[in-house]
Amino acid sequence: MFPFLGRLQRKAGLHKHAQGKHEDTIIASLLYRPSETGVQNHPQSLPQGQIDISEADTVRKIDTLILRALHSPNGLALVCIENFFTGLHLVHPLFDETVFRNRCKKELWCNRPRNVFKGLEALYYAVLALGALVSNADDFYPAILEHETGDLYVLSLSSTKRSTFNIPMCIARRCFEQAKFRLTDIFEVSNLERTQALYLLSVYCQNTLNPHSCHLYSGMAVTTGIAIGLPQGRAHQSFSFDIGPHTEPRSWWCIYAHEVEMSCASGRGIVLKPPAHYMLAHPADIQPPSTTRATHDMFINIMVSLAGLLRQVFEDLYQQYHFDRQGSRDTVRKLAQELDSWRMHLPPVFNFDRVSLTDPDHIRRQKVVLKIRYYNVQILLYRRYVETWSRLALVCQSAAEVNSCLAAAQKTIRLLFDTCQHESYFRTWWYNNTYLLNAAMVALAIAFIHLKDDSVDEIFSDVQKALDVFDAMSAITVARRCATVIKEVYEVTRSLAEKLKTTSESSTTLASNAGPDLSASGGTGVGIALRASMGAAPDSHSHASFQDSMLPEDIWSSIFETGPKSGALGFAPDVDFNFDFDIDSPLMG
Repeated sequence: MFPFLGRLQRKAGLHKHAQGKHEDTIIASLLYRPSETGVQNHPQSLPQGQIDISEADTVRKIDTLILRALHSPNGLALVCIENFFTGLHLVHPLFDETVFRNRCKKELWCNRPRNVFKGLEALYYAVLALGALVSNADDFYPAILEHETGDLYVLSLSSTKRSTFNIPMCIARRCFEQAKFRLTDIFEVSNLERTQALYLLSVYCQNTLNPHSCHLYSGMAVTTGIAIGLPQGRAHQSFSFDIGPHTEPRSWWCIYAHEVEMSCASGRGIVLKPPAHYMLAHPADIQPPSTTRATHDMFINIMVSLAGLLRQVFEDLYQQYHFDRQGSRDTVRKLAQELDSWRMHLPPVFNFDRVSLTDPDHIRRQKVVLKIRYYNVQILLYRRYVETWSRLALVCQSAAEVNSCLAAAQKTIRLLFDTCQHESYFRTWWYNNTYLLNAAMVALAIAFIHLKDDSVDEIFSDVQKALDVFDAMSAITVARRCATVIKEVYEVTRSLAEKLKTTSESSTTLASNAGPDLSASGGTGVGIALRASMGAAPDSHSHASFQDSMLPEDIWSSIFETGPKSGALGFAPDVDFNFDFDIDSPLMG
């Protein structure tokens, strides 16, 4: 993603430079925010520099409440737990909510001292961290005041100061640190709770847009799970209590689907074997007693099968040194058929093509997740054709694939926009920024080639919707900076399209008067119009500006500078710049 986005931004910068508006902005600096504490890039952490005394006092009081939450179901803990089970738990249904709450009551929220396993404490704080991460500040004001009346001075701060201090993010970060602290002996002691805690910490890093840590925690969860015999269904042998028939398969297959997605997203390759290699039954194969549990189990099965398709797309299309459009067409067609078959064989309750006003909330949210990820796999399936589409002469050869990629990108943007518009919870599911950035980038890329077509207006409308969604998620730094990059390229591309419309008639006349040799020298009407729109004379051969001498297809070719040593998106796969988003990533962009 970054090679393409960086080059696209540089092209926009060159055009702005020709207009005297260029600013020396580097793509890395836009999407990278150094952390004060060494914990990499958690969204909307405490303000940099000196913290206001009242805010520092608030942080201390929040820390006190978080520590108390371990042994008392105070308002803060209950809000986090509730928001977790109505939020990200629906995407990662690792365990049963009732079982978790009962264990908290028996082993944590008791009035007598108990010897509690560190693994359970780590799991507990990981749940609190994810619950806080998707919360709004207003969720905590009544809960906190219920137990600590008047203690949080932040409630009396001015609105300006309060906007710079994000209580949910502060709580999430502190709980994340508490969970990490209780996993320091992970290499000496391993059990199911520690495995689940590592997995949830990976999910936390995924949703705080920290792919490097996400990949590491996910890998540790996989390794720990294998070490305790989780894929073979033997983890229960180390417990003195009954964990139920669903916990092990749910845990392993949630970890499996997540690990495959994050491995593809980070471009690091997939270590896990295909699902059929593992003996553990899928959750839905074990007859569950309740409807809600049954749908969660079905959802996990669906995610595992989609992860298998994603794995094939990644290995067949993104781990090649060279992408052969013609040679890969049969592979792409076969994968597209398998993806359509996956959609057609979804259980009726998860058929996202069917709109039902009677669906429970958790089903509606899970259907949205499935639909977004389905579109994302579609984008990845066809995006290699967009990346290698470097000459207008090849339009007819790849038009179907490119149009399919554009359609999936536009559907992604519209779905995210509509959901954010009608469902406020969705605005705090931060990982959707990656799907949105991917779709907006593809839409802009294709718009750049279709500058002279009427269809570009529809693409621009969708890109504007993407910017609106970024604005709705502006509580995190990455969303704001993604919006900055996309907006810059969008404005330049739109400006070029408008100028092309006004100069197309004169450029066509000029091309016809120049004679037949003009097209042979690269002087097509589109190329002349593009150069004219950039401020260069149509017949100019000056090399003062690199972009002035380029046709649209040449600009496109220079954006995708892939080579035999490049990774899936145009650079060496072993490069790691520790950005907020990973760089070698088909899923992240």
